[in-house]
Amino acid sequence: MKKFVAIILAVVLCLSVCACGAKDSSAPVIGICQYGEHGSLDNCREGFIQGLIDAGLVEGTDFVIDYQNASFDDNIDNQIAQSFAAKDVALMCAIATPSAVACYAAAEEKDIPVIYTAISDPEQAKLTSGNITGTSDKLPVDAQLELIRAIQPDAKTIGIVYTEPNSVSHLEKLEKLAPDYGFTIEAIGVTAAAEVTQAVDTLISKKVDCLSNLTDNNVVGVLSSVLEKTNAAK
Repeated sequence: MKKFVAIILAVVLCLSVCACGAKDSSAPVIGICQYGEHGSLDNCREGFIQGLIDAGLVEGTDFVIDYQNASFDDNIDNQIAQSFAAKDVALMCAIATPSAVACYAAAEEKDIPVIYTAISDPEQAKLTSGNITGTSDKLPVDAQLELIRAIQPDAKTIGIVYTEPNSVSHLEKLEKLAPDYGFTIEAIGVTAAAEVTQAVDTLISKKVDCLSNLTDNNVVGVLSSVLEKTNAAK
C-alpha cells in the first residue's frame, strides 16, 4: 500500500511538471495500455485512475486518459505503445507484463515515464531500471498449495497452463514447493490464448486432479472456456 501511494505521488509530481512546461492549456495525456479486458486488469485500471482522483487531480483538467486495449495480442500491444511514444504522452500506464514490456521499449528513447501494475516478476521481465516503476502481484505460492491441499486432500497432480514468460518464475517456485505438500506439477506452455483450451484438454486427458492459474492473462482471458471443460470432466 505504501508503495502504491508513493507511485501515485510520483505520478502527481510528473503531471504537475508536464503541466507547468506545457506551451498551451491542454492537460497532460496519460496513455493506458491494458493487455486485455478481464475483471482483475479492469480493476487495476480503475484503481489507478481513482488514485489520481483521490490525490486531488481532476480528469479533463489536470490529466486526460487515452485508454487502449490490446485484446491479448502482443502485436497490438506494441502498436499501442509506439503510438503513445509518437504522441509524446506525459506518462504511460502499462497493465500486465506484455504491455509493460512494450511500453518500456517504446518510451525509452524519449524518456517517457512508465508506471506498471499486474506484473508478477519485474526483474525477470527486465523492468527494474530506467524511468519505470510500479507494483507486483506476486503469488503467495505456499498459501495456494496449502489451500489446494485443504480443498482436495486426495489430490496428487496439479495441472498448469501458462503463456507468458513472466509466469515462469511462479511455475519454478510452484514446482519447487509442490513436493512439500505431496503434489506433482504437470505444466504445459503455449504461446497464445487460442492455444489454452487445447492445452487444458491435454491436461484433462492426463488425469490431473485440478488446474491452477499463475495469474497468466491469456489463461484468465478464456477462463470461462477453461471452466466449461473442467466442469465437464468432473
